[in-house]
Amino acid sequence: FPLHRRSGAVEHAVFTRGYSPVRDGAGRTVGVLAVAAETSQVTQQLQSLGDFAAALAGTLTLDDVARVALRYAITSFDADRVAFAVDEGGGGWRTVRRVRGELTDEADERLPPLWRRTPPDWADPLVVAARSGLPHVTDDGQPLRETAVDRHDQKI
Repeated sequence: FPLHRRSGAVEHAVFTRGYSPVRDGAGRTVGVLAVAAETSQVTQQLQSLGDFAAALAGTLTLDDVARVALRYAITSFDADRVAFAVDEGGGGWRTVRRVRGELTDEADERLPPLWRRTPPDWADPLVVAARSGLPHVTDDGQPLRETAVDRHDQKI
């Protein structure tokens, strides 16, 4: 549905509509209540999730899965840093990350991600949450201080 703003811009909006009869004391229909709710954001999120699922369906390797998941997380959640980890079966973790602002072009996307191996008891919040199966929330402002390997990890 085209939605005309006061500024003159036209946006395409999606609405869900519902109609209910309004009855009087005798049960006769005397009107109709029409309710419209804009669902554009939800529709866009579902489309994005569908695109993500389609991209994952086209992956052949763990590198491809990591690349697609990292790209989706950075763009969909407007995150500054995202990480993807794989449990190596008790022998530690293999992690890869993407930081907003890192230069990645089409050629970089074809290269394998740079995986980092870590010990099984690593204190990174990602691994703590994966190991426990529970959300890990920290309020110290520097959750990666102990596990930082470069300036990107130190400042987050």
